[in-house]
Amino acid sequence: MRAFAAIACVVTVFAALTATAVAQSQRFSDVPTDHYAFEAVEWAASVGVTTGYTDGTFKPAQPLSKRHAVVFMERYYDEILGAEQSEAFTRGDMMVLLKAINDGTIGDSETQQDSAANDAATQDREQDCHPAYTPCLPNRPGDAINCGDLTSEQKPVMVNEIGVDPYHLDRDRNGVGCTS
Repeated sequence: MRAFAAIACVVTVFAALTATAVAQSQRFSDVPTDHYAFEAVEWAASVGVTTGYTDGTFKPAQPLSKRHAVVFMERYYDEILGAEQSEAFTRGDMMVLLKAINDGTIGDSETQQDSAANDAATQDREQDCHPAYTPCLPNRPGDAINCGDLTSEQKPVMVNEIGVDPYHLDRDRNGVGCTS
């Protein structure tokens, strides 16, 4: 009977340790280990590219805002590369990545099915956006917008082509405006 009790005790301790290890390996409660992006999300969190939300979630199915995309790339360059440019990741590489996302050849296939429904709304919104800026700023020809007019979701402003800044938001001409 003692041998059985000892074995049961060992099994219980092993199960508890295994459950703790699994729980520790899953950083975000909504990104299970079998999620298609689990390894990438865990890596990004471990190196400081993302922190997730204060409630312990990552929200992997939430649409990626332009602001979050910029923040993730800035953190990647700051935390991983420690540089202003990457010698290994070129502008061409970025276009290949963006095209793969657009074509639905990267990402979760279920999420990609929903993207077609959003295409018409996105097209309408883009027509109202000034083509010189990311994120979307109202397209008001001849009407100046200043940084004080923008919401926190619209800041910082990326100037899509340095030097083409009709609203004069990029004061130091580095491609980013309204940073404060």
